[in-house]
Amino acid sequence: MRHLKLPHRLVILDHGHPEKKILVKKERMQNLVTFATLAEAFIMGKISFQDGNLILAEDTATPFPLINQVVDAVGSNPVLKSLPEWIEELSVQLPFYVHVRNNLVENKLLKKEEKKFLGMGYDVKYYPADQELITGFMKYLQEVADSSETDLRDKLTLIFLKTTALGNISFIESNREKLLKTEDESAEAVLIHTAVRL
Repeated sequence: MRHLKLPHRLVILDHGHPEKKILVKKERMQNLVTFATLAEAFIMGKISFQDGNLILAEDTATPFPLINQVVDAVGSNPVLKSLPEWIEELSVQLPFYVHVRNNLVENKLLKKEEKKFLGMGYDVKYYPADQELITGFMKYLQEVADSSETDLRDKLTLIFLKTTALGNISFIESNREKLLKTEDESAEAVLIHTAVRL
């Protein structure tokens, strides 16, 4: 799971509790996954920050449709917007959460269980295809949390495990101050502080 992009990590973790359908309310998870997609576009060098606003950095297509949609949206919009403004706008325009969840089902990382009555579906549950995926990832994140070097994707994952209901499946004790430690003006700092406020 450590090789997965941030949106995929968050959706798997959201379905990682064996006794609950989801941990984070769907509307909030839509915002988190939208943020995670924007963060991935930044990590991939597709968007960057200028004076607190997102700008297009590079527009070649990627194998990831959601990243391409973010790049198209940022690149085609004549008005500069901040990260929170893009999260708000894209969260209502694009079904990031549903797209990522369906992608995980297609790739057999999540299983979909649908209950039916008289041939009509009335309840759907998603859960990790292998619960070891979650426990192994938590062990990896604990090692990362204890190390002096943490990449941005892992740092954001740790922040969401600390600041959202995703923490219900986490046993990780991480130092909050260490997670938030970045240069004040860096793009990474903008992403981290936005993640904390989501």
